[in-house]
Amino acid sequence: MDIAIFHNYWFNKIDKDKIELFGVISKPETDYTLAFYNYFDFTNRKLKFVEYVDDEE
Repeated sequence: MDIAIFHNYWFNKIDKDKIELFGVISKPETDYTLAFYNYFDFTNRKLKFVEYVDDEE
């Protein structure tokens, strides 16, 4: 995407081994949005990206 709006980034869960974050990016003047989770694992120091899929759509 050439133009996008990064709406927000939330902390969902934090425990001793990992952090779960949630973010939303959208394309202006369209209905296109990308919601995603990031998981940061403290043990291996890796960040994982997982696209959020809404089962109700």
